[in-house]
Amino acid sequence: MQVDLGESLIMRTATTADEKAIERVVKVVFGKEVSSMIDRLFNYHHDSPPSDHFLIMDTTKQKVVSYFCLSRTTCILNGTQFPVGHMEIVATLPEYRHRGLIRKLNDLFEQRVAEYKLPLLVIIGIPFFYRTLGYEFAINFDGTLTIPNELIPRLKKNEKEPVTIEEITEQTFDEYLTARKHRNSYLDFYRIITPAEYPYLTHGKFGDDSVYRFYVVKRNTKTVGSFILSIGWGFLEMHELWVKDLTHIPSILRYMKTIARRRKLPIRIYLPSRPAIQPVLEGLSQSKFTRPYAWYVRIPSVKHFMETITPVLENRLAHSDFTQLSDSLRINWFRAGIELVFKNGKIKKITYIKREEIKDMHVAVPFPVIYQLLMGYKTIDELYQIYPDAGAQSVKLQLVRVLFPKIRAQLTPDF
Repeated sequence: MQVDLGESLIMRTATTADEKAIERVVKVVFGKEVSSMIDRLFNYHHDSPPSDHFLIMDTTKQKVVSYFCLSRTTCILNGTQFPVGHMEIVATLPEYRHRGLIRKLNDLFEQRVAEYKLPLLVIIGIPFFYRTLGYEFAINFDGTLTIPNELIPRLKKNEKEPVTIEEITEQTFDEYLTARKHRNSYLDFYRIITPAEYPYLTHGKFGDDSVYRFYVVKRNTKTVGSFILSIGWGFLEMHELWVKDLTHIPSILRYMKTIARRRKLPIRIYLPSRPAIQPVLEGLSQSKFTRPYAWYVRIPSVKHFMETITPVLENRLAHSDFTQLSDSLRINWFRAGIELVFKNGKIKKITYIKREEIKDMHVAVPFPVIYQLLMGYKTIDELYQIYPDAGAQSVKLQLVRVLFPKIRAQLTPDF
């Protein structure tokens, strides 16, 4: 897969021989902490073939000047699993910017996405830019809380920690994954981690971008908590904190404090999935979690996405007043639309509607804001308050609320 762009620039998919050249451009753009990811992607990722890496090379200078890759994972939405693609490490050398190179690379990316038939794409990116590629903010990226070391409670004299904290190894990774099920139980949408991902997630220096350390919290021999640590943005960061007994939180913070002092880093914690943990942390820190950022989302085919989450939609109907619904719902995002046909509470048909055939629609949400509704990021009522051209016919409004409620989502650790 190779395209001549002119001006001595060639766009193509990568080979194993490109690893070091890609690493050099990423190091220039993001620093050595991020460039280390290239080694992990090429040599430790369980499913990252060179053909999922896309680059533009200056053939005159024989160097890679622009690059990004596709990383794939599996996510769960209310019990239904499906593959998700992540646009990762988007980098262009400064002297080659403002030529539309990322847009050109995106053409290769989209071809590969179509081959994999991915129903959902995500990326954490700079504000606004990825909207130009058809993305929209539609999944929460958790807010954070900074806790000064001085506010972490100390043990009293002659007092011992009620729990022990064990760092996970590849041989004990299943212990973390078992504990993680408790953390996931508070979420509607999250990514699956498998044992095969352990080498990629942990290989490298603690402090390189997206290198994680996994821990379980034990009382006697029973696991009562879990969390992940990483170093990023000048902080020792905690992700996926779950603890059964809230009184054990100070013990976890004291453990984190020991590492933070050794590294001379402040402590930052990402919002836990269990709601009861949040006020405890805010009370200890005497502050509030910051407003969350968001993941960009793109749905290559709304029809395919709806077919993928059909079990989710039918389950929502089964737990509502629409258990035996036999009707249709026509959703319009002005560029196109779909029709969902229901019979006895089941989806019998999903039809794509071309722009020129849009008429008698029941729901309207502008593109790409429609992703916020489909992903449960905003409800139809919230969107109506923001966008005058968003809404639903009154007779269909409650059905839309049932099919597309607001959900709790976390996509960690990064993939």
